[in-house]
Amino acid sequence: MPGKRGRWVLVLGTLTAAVCIGGLALWLLSRPARPLPASPGLPQATPVLARQELSSPTETPSGVNAVAWINGNPLPVEALMQRQALDRALTALLNIPATDEATALDRLVNETLLLSAAEAAGFSVTPESVAAEREALLAAYGKSTAELEAALQAEGFPLAAFDAYLANLIAARDFSAAQAQARGITAEAFILELRQANDVRLDAAVVAALSKQTTEPVSAPVDPTPTPTDDAPRGTGVGQRAPGFALPVLSSDPPAMLNLDALRGQPVVLSFWVTWCSHCRAQTPLLVDAHARYADEGIQIVGVNVHEAPDVVQRYVDQQGILYPVALDADGRVAQQYQVSVYPTTYFLDAEGRVLAQHVGQLNLQALEQYLALAR
Repeated sequence: MPGKRGRWVLVLGTLTAAVCIGGLALWLLSRPARPLPASPGLPQATPVLARQELSSPTETPSGVNAVAWINGNPLPVEALMQRQALDRALTALLNIPATDEATALDRLVNETLLLSAAEAAGFSVTPESVAAEREALLAAYGKSTAELEAALQAEGFPLAAFDAYLANLIAARDFSAAQAQARGITAEAFILELRQANDVRLDAAVVAALSKQTTEPVSAPVDPTPTPTDDAPRGTGVGQRAPGFALPVLSSDPPAMLNLDALRGQPVVLSFWVTWCSHCRAQTPLLVDAHARYADEGIQIVGVNVHEAPDVVQRYVDQQGILYPVALDADGRVAQQYQVSVYPTTYFLDAEGRVLAQHVGQLNLQALEQYLALAR
């Protein structure tokens, strides 16, 4: 199954797992998106829950236990808990990477924005298409419907709950792909447009509490004008501060370490790769060229090689003429921290170290330029 599974995982579009959850997102987003009608304007998210205004910076509506607020509408803790429970079921069944609570929350916010915009545009998915996607997913991983039902039952969910979850992912995928194509941008850029066009407030105190996997209900004041701080929750979702790390730099004399946080103040392109990956080889010349063209603008490209010996990496670097720093993730811990399961995987960070976008699979020149435009 590894070869077949790998073919499913190769992402054909540019939408990342920022929309969805972990390994299922990587599989689902490798499926071709169906053409959809694209609206000329960018709709704001319509209310998905009962609207409740915040009357002061420290006041939250009575009885509401929310992890985020979208245009004044609470996103309940229960929604995130349910999503994480479904994630656990899929992790156990399909042996895919799990997702931490902070990243799952960011993806859930993105999905909520996309679904609201899709609803405003009159788009929905059919039960038949959801069933077809489910069967294709199970076939790709060599699993049966009975095995899926057993995994779901262990977390207290019926098959219908999974189909509702899958329908949301399909709608988010297809709608974002169509809107991105209509605008001539990447899906990540479209998601950022939605984030900027709507009032989205993540509660840092709640996210931190969830990241510690507290079991007690949590509620905290919402800051109406949140600003990034060095102690903000880290994660791989769009808008989160990227996880910090320090790795040895290839062929540095004297030996040196690359500390991601030390690069604060300049945009960073963080590309995870291996020498044996044909898609990495095809992408490398684009990064070499981008390094030469954008170094004067302060954009720092960093290659992170995973699980390979320094001499093997050095030969590749010499052959490809790589002049940007290459860090060695010998034990793969940083790649795991960044939830890398496909090579290449590339993160684009702003000057404050926050994730602008994640691209899973090979970059082309157009996509790379669009991502760099976000960073500049």
